[in-house]
Amino acid sequence: MDDSKFDAWTRRGFGRAAGGAAASLLGLAGLDTAGTGVAGAADRARCRKVTRSCSATKPCCGDLTCGRSVIREGKFCCRKGTARCQDSKDCCAPALCTDNRCAVP
Repeated sequence: MDDSKFDAWTRRGFGRAAGGAAASLLGLAGLDTAGTGVAGAADRARCRKVTRSCSATKPCCGDLTCGRSVIREGKFCCRKGTARCQDSKDCCAPALCTDNRCAVP
């Protein structure tokens, strides 16, 4: 084999190997984080925020509960107990927002 052909073949082989390694690393970077306790962007987008309608297929985020609100009809994500709130619509029935805390009147 001619030296120049051998060098070209070696460069191509090395280039393909380097490209494959780069593709593998990019693939590993995009692995699903299920089971690791780390919420990905897709997981955060699926849960419902406070005052949003909720159901069994559309669960509430974090410490929110799917319950009834004093202000609106239907089931909405709301805060239970003495959780912090900004408005009475944030609290689950029968609580109202008093001094930035959900409290039963």
